[in-house]
Amino acid sequence: MKGMAAKDVRASVACRHEAAHAVMRYLVCLPSTNVSAAGAKGSVKAQAPGGEPLQALYSTLAGVAAEADYDPEAVNWATSRFKGIDCARELLESAMMLRFIASAAPRFESVQRSLQRHFRGVCHVLTPFRAVVEALAVELSARGRLSGRSAAALLTARMREVPKEELPRLRRASPEFWMIREGFAVDQKGATR
Repeated sequence: MKGMAAKDVRASVACRHEAAHAVMRYLVCLPSTNVSAAGAKGSVKAQAPGGEPLQALYSTLAGVAAEADYDPEAVNWATSRFKGIDCARELLESAMMLRFIASAAPRFESVQRSLQRHFRGVCHVLTPFRAVVEALAVELSARGRLSGRSAAALLTARMREVPKEELPRLRRASPEFWMIREGFAVDQKGATR
């Protein structure tokens, strides 16, 4: 983004942020009705905004993951002021099961520790879909707004480009993501049905 005016950089970041929300909503089977970005602001609208708490959490953190360049260590949790992080904290406080750790000694994590664990999962899930996020961000930058149908068509076409070898890695890296997708299959072409 070197050489871009500050206003253009903010607009580009906003497009990528909103595109990441839309891609994650697509991946967790929560369709969007509208994706928009204007200047440094944007939104993803939906008829059913949240879905299940885990779907809502992953969708909420996706924009932050794109801004952090999908690096879970890039966020300074003490000083970062992202609306998505605040919303994720609220979700984790209200939906305690998202903080549950099933292990030899089952327990509930703190909100902060759970937030960081889920954020790592979101980064792992979105990393193979970077090109898909970028393609949607470019389209969003050019048009300013995409209908849910237009966004879904672009995402469906671009999902076929994700390397098939990435999917087993995702299953290991983020079991929560696969819990969300339970009941949905990925065919040999990589398209979701």
